[in-house]
Amino acid sequence: MSGESVSPRKSWLSALALLTFLPAFGLARLFTYFLPRVVVEQSGIHFHHFWYGIILLAASGWLGIAGDVRWTRLAAIMYGLGGGLLADEVGLLLTLGDYQTELTYTVVVGAVGVLGTLSVFQRYGREIGLELKKFTLSERVAYFALFILVLPLLILSLAQVQASTVGLIAAFLYRAKFGGAWRISRKQFSAELAGFLPVLPIIIVPGLVSGYLVDAAFGPLMNQGEPPLSLLPVLILAGIGVDVIAGLVGGWIWVRILRRAANPATRL
Repeated sequence: MSGESVSPRKSWLSALALLTFLPAFGLARLFTYFLPRVVVEQSGIHFHHFWYGIILLAASGWLGIAGDVRWTRLAAIMYGLGGGLLADEVGLLLTLGDYQTELTYTVVVGAVGVLGTLSVFQRYGREIGLELKKFTLSERVAYFALFILVLPLLILSLAQVQASTVGLIAAFLYRAKFGGAWRISRKQFSAELAGFLPVLPIIIVPGLVSGYLVDAAFGPLMNQGEPPLSLLPVLILAGIGVDVIAGLVGGWIWVRILRRAANPATRL
């Protein structure tokens, strides 16, 4: 009884913390990018926003330990927000001063990947284990070979995948809204994979093409010095708009493939 009620709640709280972590990190990055000179300084002491993250983490930990059960949702939200603010300056902390280091993105992407995987296994670990036991030796060899072949391609395209994160999120949201419930089974996993793989080039290619077009059109202007501030919001909104449209199109195709797999008589 306790296992059935506690595990879903814990997995939901971990997912809630992860969902608040991402916008906190993104907003902190955007704030620092557009307003780099806006800082809180008192008596010669610069209050970096990782301090606010540490305070939120400490407060959420205290709520989780000493607070009532009804405060656990608030504690999860505070934990995610605090983690996002701290992660935004993890590169600065590790390099002792370099806020722009790419190490920050490496740490954050790794943390999101690990935490997301743990959240899935926390909720569906038993089902996943049962499905993995059903794999035959030939299937395991085939999947391992596929992983070895695909991994170099993923590494080569990692930068563009990161740049298309907004489009991927839009595709997943569309699939979650209109594609029915997620199920962990071999048949469903094959259908999800068959729907998701065509989505990747649909999302990545438009972003790649628009990036080349922007570079060709505005590259000379940007190379002459800092671009006009009025131009940056337009380029950012245009890039996000391309990613969102590509993501929605990819999500629509993903859902159509799932429906066709569920009902072979249905056309795309």
